[in-house]
Amino acid sequence: MPQDDTQRTFEPFNSDGQNSTRLTTGQGQTDSVAKPYLSDDKLKPGDIIGDNYQIIELLGVGGMGYVYKVRHLILEKVYAMKTISGEQISEIAWRRLQVEAQAIARINHPNIVGIHNLGIHQGKIPYYVMDYLKGRNLAEILKQRRYLSLEQSLPIFIEICNGLGFAHKKGIVHRDIKPGNIVILDEPDFTGGRVKIVDFGIAKNPNTEKERLKITNTGEVVGTPRYMSPEQCTGKELDARSDIYALGCVMYECFTGKATFDGDSFYDMVRLHLNEAPSRLPFFQPDISH
Repeated sequence: MPQDDTQRTFEPFNSDGQNSTRLTTGQGQTDSVAKPYLSDDKLKPGDIIGDNYQIIELLGVGGMGYVYKVRHLILEKVYAMKTISGEQISEIAWRRLQVEAQAIARINHPNIVGIHNLGIHQGKIPYYVMDYLKGRNLAEILKQRRYLSLEQSLPIFIEICNGLGFAHKKGIVHRDIKPGNIVILDEPDFTGGRVKIVDFGIAKNPNTEKERLKITNTGEVVGTPRYMSPEQCTGKELDARSDIYALGCVMYECFTGKATFDGDSFYDMVRLHLNEAPSRLPFFQPDISH
């Protein structure tokens, strides 16, 4: 994997330590569909995927699979490609990849990562192709700096709100807003955007809601506990307000250097979100507590 920050893309599989959690609280069945696809697992530099994309290097590894830096052979343009690992491939995993790609494809906005292709290579390797982002996610920045000043934070949150607002107008709820899913580019891209929202793997998309219900267990709770709204913690139906709550948690963390709530377990986090109020913002930034 590349060591230089300028050669890194976003962390698409929650490798920032803010692991997403799926918890079945109802009577739904877990994924038990036979694996219809067989993957070659990790791809190698030089491999050609989907006839047009040449693997340059591996960028990230996570719970569902891999993200590669690739080059389009005809356009000679660099992209990022997300694939499902061999051990994770199933009919349900393929449907989830489709739902994610379709959600992103509906949102053409400067502050949301763009998607360019979706397919199955040689009937074996599901993939989709998206923007290659040179920069760092907000979790990495906070790990280095602990917190950001009001002057540093406001431009970032304005762009996040612009992207989220556009997605919400399209009826799409991200459901996993957190620092690891917010990428700050090294330089603004051709749209003028400097901030990109990524990873719509558990997004709620009205156009694919019936499909999502097929792959989501009854009562299943999805998201990252540290940033989940009370409704999300209890598996209730969500709307845009859940993303706004999560963004509030991210803002609190950026301003203070600590999480809104930080329990020892999933159930502890749920209890805190449901019953407790976060402490007031500390004295070193009194102007943002009003």
